[in-house]
Amino acid sequence: MRTGCRAALFICLLVLGPSLKAQDPMYRWQAMLCMGEGGQKALTSSRLGYSFGMHGLYLMRPGELLRPRVDLTVYPEITWAAVQTSGSNLAFGCDFIQYLTGMASSGFLVGGLSEIVWSGSTANRPIKAGTGDCTRLGVSLGYGYKINEAVTYEFRYTRSSLSKEVQTTTIGLGVTLKY
Repeated sequence: MRTGCRAALFICLLVLGPSLKAQDPMYRWQAMLCMGEGGQKALTSSRLGYSFGMHGLYLMRPGELLRPRVDLTVYPEITWAAVQTSGSNLAFGCDFIQYLTGMASSGFLVGGLSEIVWSGSTANRPIKAGTGDCTRLGVSLGYGYKINEAVTYEFRYTRSSLSKEVQTTTIGLGVTLKY
């Protein structure tokens, strides 16, 4: 599956790449609160996770941006049936952003693909693939609002899986800051 994820991201960049103009990228930091749904909700005991990411922004055409990103999401340790469990994921992705009414202080839609490296552990041993350590494709959709050049709010819905039996859904609400 790891090769399939990388191939999907490569194809996305290959198709969109020629439309990028030679330019300096804009960089952003993002902090997000994440809530797991579906199979992920059971694994995180409905606790909120915390995500931190670094994003680049490339202007494709007026109102359209390409955003490569790296995000780390950590879910707090929980005790379940006397066993301590923790989980996290590292996502390498690329999003397409379409502003609804130009670039200044307006809403935008976002959609993207990512390679998500899931990792989990119990008190003394790693969780085996199927409930932890695995790499999967993630598909995300969202809506954001650009307050000004430095601050953006974003809602993101991401769908992925830990195995064929365990589908994951992450709902995130975050703020992105220019640096």
